[in-house]
Amino acid sequence: MPYVFKKVSFINKTMPTTKELITIPSKVKYYAYTKVLFPIFLFSIFMSIIGFEQWFILFLMLLIIIGLPVCTFISIFYSSISFQVETGKITIYSGIFTKQLKAIFFDKIQNVTCTRGPLMQMFGVSTINIWTASPEQINVGVSHTPDGSLLLTADLTEWLEGVISKK
Repeated sequence: MPYVFKKVSFINKTMPTTKELITIPSKVKYYAYTKVLFPIFLFSIFMSIIGFEQWFILFLMLLIIIGLPVCTFISIFYSSISFQVETGKITIYSGIFTKQLKAIFFDKIQNVTCTRGPLMQMFGVSTINIWTASPEQINVGVSHTPDGSLLLTADLTEWLEGVISKK
């Protein structure tokens, strides 16, 4: 299957049909920006409370040195992620420099988990983790990672979870 990029919009909560390449919504990027910039803001406020008089200069320096490069990376990273739901499988495309393709067949899926923390709920995003019966999951005492993980909007996560659970 060729690596084709096609944007799909979710206006009025219309869900995509299968075989459409779905990109990560902008709302997810805004959530990631907040996760980076909010601690910088809190640190600078803390410095102002303890008496550091140039707290605003510190805030601007941290914003330029840390915030700007990380936010640029976040924007590029989330723009490179997309997925496609086809008959019997979900394919996740990712990668900035090296493109990766991960196909997960529905008959191999053992569990699907969704995570929504307080900040995620404020932005209306959630993480969907897809677990399969792969050999990597057999190791006892080792931290396991899901075979597929996507950070999506809540309605798109519910749609994807419904599609996977029907199969």
